[in-house]
Amino acid sequence: MPPQVPGHRPLFAAIAGKANRVNRGLKNIEAQRRTILFKAGDPPAGIYGVVSGVVKLSLPSTPRGEKVLALLGPGESFGMSALLANEPHAVSAVAAQDCTLLHLPYSSAVRAMRRDPKFAREIALQLNRRFRDLILDIQMTTRQSAMQRVVAFLLGQIPEARRNQVITVRLPAKKGDIASKLDLTGAHFSRILHELDAAGLINLQGSLVTLNRAGALRSFAARAHTRTRRD
Repeated sequence: MPPQVPGHRPLFAAIAGKANRVNRGLKNIEAQRRTILFKAGDPPAGIYGVVSGVVKLSLPSTPRGEKVLALLGPGESFGMSALLANEPHAVSAVAAQDCTLLHLPYSSAVRAMRRDPKFAREIALQLNRRFRDLILDIQMTTRQSAMQRVVAFLLGQIPEARRNQVITVRLPAKKGDIASKLDLTGAHFSRILHELDAAGLINLQGSLVTLNRAGALRSFAARAHTRTRRD
């Protein structure tokens, strides 16, 4: 069966359906939760695309434990920077949930870049988006309170069009991983969730979070930030 490449994944759609060696190298992978896809220091393994599930990218252990850089969901890709530089991976990639992935091995990806300018351009665009996301994360950490970061993360789990509705979402990864992504400790992240729950803005049941009022969530976070700055 040929790999499944939904149309909103331009990186892999660029080579889908082409009867050549590059396309034959594209594989579907089923990765169970906690599966290590590659570790920091491993040789470049090619390009991966997330079809379903969540993949965690993290730096090696720090004094506070690993630093989670990204939690990637459907439509997102990874492995490009090591491929382009032909250097070992700088981060580790682990399945944070059961995942379905697309994988284009190193040699096939190099051939694809040489033969298909659209594919090479899409890799450059994806890397640019990742870089911009990292810059935004740094800005968020320096300019926003912990409460604001958690609220922004929760709101980011639902489509903009549904933010005025009551909606239940499942946290995409372990609370400790999300906390690391937001530059918080696990205990601090949990305290904020319980504070939001006590205020009636969310309902927390394990990994399930029901968001009751998006506007009220934003206002609550802004007021908390103002109080903190005054103190």
